[in-house]
Amino acid sequence: MKSINWLLQGSDLPSVQEYINFVKSEKSLGEFLPIIQERWRSFLNNMDRNYELATTIESNVLQNLDDGKKKVPEWLVDDVLIDCRNLYFNSNQYNESAKIQKRIENRSNILVYPVLDRFKSEALQELDNEMQKYNLQSPDTVNFGSSLPVIVGKLQDYFFIALIFGSATHIKGTRRLLADVLSKYGLEFEDPYLVIQAIRLYFLNGQTEVGIKLFDKNKRLLFSQFNHEIDDMFSIFDSKYCINNISGRLEFIKNWGQQVNQGNFDKAVRFIYSILEDKDDTNIIGVGAALVVLSKRLKPNQVIELGRLQI
Repeated sequence: MKSINWLLQGSDLPSVQEYINFVKSEKSLGEFLPIIQERWRSFLNNMDRNYELATTIESNVLQNLDDGKKKVPEWLVDDVLIDCRNLYFNSNQYNESAKIQKRIENRSNILVYPVLDRFKSEALQELDNEMQKYNLQSPDTVNFGSSLPVIVGKLQDYFFIALIFGSATHIKGTRRLLADVLSKYGLEFEDPYLVIQAIRLYFLNGQTEVGIKLFDKNKRLLFSQFNHEIDDMFSIFDSKYCINNISGRLEFIKNWGQQVNQGNFDKAVRFIYSILEDKDDTNIIGVGAALVVLSKRLKPNQVIELGRLQI
C-alpha cells in the first residue's frame, strides 16, 4: 500500500498535488478537501523544520473551523488543536501553546488521537480473535504467524487515516508504532527483514539510539541482512524528512562508519567537513567520535585538512 511506503521511506513523501489526487480517490472526503490540503502543506513544512510556516498554516485551518465555515466532526477539531499546540511549542511560541492546551483541557468531548485509537483497538481485537480462532496461546504455537498479516492489514487502515488528515502528531506516532510492531514480530518470528525495516523507521523518527541498540542486541539474527542494507540505511539521513538527521548521521558513522561502501564513506567525510567548516559546537563531541571511526580509512591529506578545520 502506498501509504505504508510513504511512512517507511521518508524521502518519498508526496507533493501537495500528488497527495490531493490520492485523497480524491476517497469520494467521501470531498467536503474536507480544503482542510486536508492545508494540513498536508503544514505537515510537509513541519517535517522540513519550517515550524513557523507550518504553524501559520495549521493555525489558519483552526481559525476557519472556529469561524464555523465548515461543519466537521468534533474529533477533527480536537486533532487540529493537538497539532496547533505542538507546532506552537516547536516554534518556541510557548504562550500560544499554553492557550491551545487550555482549550484542549476545557473541551468536554476531547479524545486524544480518537481515530487512531479506534483503529489500534480494532487491530488488537482482530489479533485476539485470530488467536482464539486458532487456539493460539503464544508466539511458540504452530501457525501463530498467520495472525501477523491480519494485524498489519488493520494497521494499514490506521496509518491511512493519519495520512489522509495530514496530522503531524499522528503521522510521527504511527511511524513509532509501526517500528515497534515490526521489531516485535520480526524478533518473534526471527525475520531479519522486519527488524531492519523497524530500524529504518527508528532512524527516520530521530530515535537513532533505539535503532542502534536494537541491532546490537540482535546481531546474530540481523548481521547478514544488515550488511546488505547498511549503505541504503545511511541514505535515510539524507532525507529532509528524517528527524534529527545530523545527530542521527553522526551516531550511524560512529557505529558503522568502517563498514559503509566507498561512496558513503566519502559522503560521511564531506559531512564531517561541513560541520567543522560551520564551526557547529553543538555536534563537536559527536564529530570527534565519528572521526575516530573514520580515521582508519582516511587518506593522509584528509587527516591534515580535517586537523586544520578543528584548530
